Amino acid sequence: MEMILHRIRIGTGGLANIPKFLGTRDNIIPAREILLGHRQVEGRILVAGGGEVGIETAMYLADLERGEITVVEMAHKMAEKTDQTRYIPMRRFLLDHEVKLMNDTIVMEVTDTEMVVDAEGVTKRLPYDAIVVAMGYHSNNALADELSVLGDKLAVIGDARQCQNAMEAASEGFEAGYNA
Repeated sequence: MEMILHRIRIGTGGLANIPKFLGTRDNIIPAREILLGHRQVEGRILVAGGGEVGIETAMYLADLERGEITVVEMAHKMAEKTDQTRYIPMRRFLLDHEVKLMNDTIVMEVTDTEMVVDAEGVTKRLPYDAIVVAMGYHSNNALADELSVLGDKLAVIGDARQCQNAMEAASEGFEAGYNA
């Protein structure tokens, strides 16, 4: 029996952005690795990135009482894209668990023992045992690139097309399967 290919949908997800200035040390870990339970951290933990994933990771670590947690975010507001109905209880949880929040803070350098930041014009040195990186994602397009010869028969969906939050990705995946 011959199979006729009408359309292939691939959703290969996204990969964590790890800026080069952070280096490749064993104690610099993508947030996804923490949230999936693949890696554990404790002690002085810096969460680099205060978007939705960074805040959720800080909450997870605080709930587990893994150590002293500080979230470093360059924007003026933490979880900037999160609606207020979710942000207010998230912030309350973090403050109740004594998580330090540093917005308007730019990472200038990372050494083996500390992160040097510019916090609103003041240089600060933040010692750490682990840095959890929550600085966004980029599409994992390796397979899509290989299959690009299929032209219109190839549909790239989810984070492989454009990184988004979990609700948007799940909705897009459902629609792709439903309309197949």
